[in-house]
Amino acid sequence: MVFVTQDPAARRHDERLTAASGFDLPDADPHLASASVGYNLVRVAKKIERDIETNFARPAGLTFAGFRLMTTLKYDGPMSPRRLADLLSISTASVTSALHTLERAGLLTRTPQPDDGRMLVVALTEQGETVIDEFLHWWTTNREKNWLEHLTPDEEIILARLLAKVSRHQPQPLTEPQRRLIPPR
Repeated sequence: MVFVTQDPAARRHDERLTAASGFDLPDADPHLASASVGYNLVRVAKKIERDIETNFARPAGLTFAGFRLMTTLKYDGPMSPRRLADLLSISTASVTSALHTLERAGLLTRTPQPDDGRMLVVALTEQGETVIDEFLHWWTTNREKNWLEHLTPDEEIILARLLAKVSRHQPQPLTEPQRRLIPPR
């Protein structure tokens, strides 16, 4: 396991959580493993997010939110702010705030949509493309291998396929909302 922090207490905490998840045990209970999938996906995603923010985004002068927005534009092309908010699962207000910052830095543009001047299209500038290309180079040459060093090449392929399969699926909406577990004060 790769640890973003060198703090021994945080590392011990991570080791305890990993052991408690059952994944270090060859005879893990299938119910425990099933319940641990989402938990471990979130843990790994947060660790990678912290790694990217600490070691790339902040030193490059970006926030992680700005970095995510720019990466989405790199992979999905120009789009409306509303589409960005939908893809990133964040509010349009958060997107607008990040867009202001990135536009002032010269990393993206917002232009009226040709067929409807009231709608905006957000696109990376040449400088924005350069920043994301530099990140991709940094990630593939420096960090990705560190994160995956405990996997065989076949396991990397399996993991990539399984994560893609999970990310394409959208569960049905809940029929009943979660009941409140903690009484209001």
